[in-house]
Amino acid sequence: MQKALVSGGVAMMAIVAVMVAMGCAPTEEPAVEAESPPVPVAEEPAPEIEIGRAPQAAELLGSWKLVSIAGEPAAAEFETTIEFDEEGRAGGNAGCNNYGGNYDFDSGSLAFATPFASTKKMCPGAMMKQEDAFLKAMSVFQRASIDGDTLSLYFEGSDAPLVFERVVEEETAN
Repeated sequence: MQKALVSGGVAMMAIVAVMVAMGCAPTEEPAVEAESPPVPVAEEPAPEIEIGRAPQAAELLGSWKLVSIAGEPAAAEFETTIEFDEEGRAGGNAGCNNYGGNYDFDSGSLAFATPFASTKKMCPGAMMKQEDAFLKAMSVFQRASIDGDTLSLYFEGSDAPLVFERVVEEETAN
């Protein structure tokens, strides 16, 4: 009987050896790379390309009249203006009150020293509403763009800028 057990054990080991030799041993599955989900394509139109370019300091000099504020036309019954002088001062009329402050071009781009100082008289509703919106936008100014006689001042919180047109002084004949 002992001979049968030894023979059975040897036979079992022979079977295991044959299985290993034939490749029946457990193998690792090849790694399958997970497919990444497709990148979604935006259905929205591309943002509008900004017209204009960064202004040079000399191009800013002079007076400008506000024509639109954050995409809405400026009120025609009162003027909101800005004037840049050679000494680095900017100011004008905000619709009701005068305002002013300093600007610089030291870094190659327009920067205002804000907040602007302004007078504080009360004015009719629509005038005050536009003035408040204008001064608030100027307090969070980010960058400027110029295209001919159109100056755009972009501010935080809006893609639509303050848009000004150059005021051309009419020369008087002598």
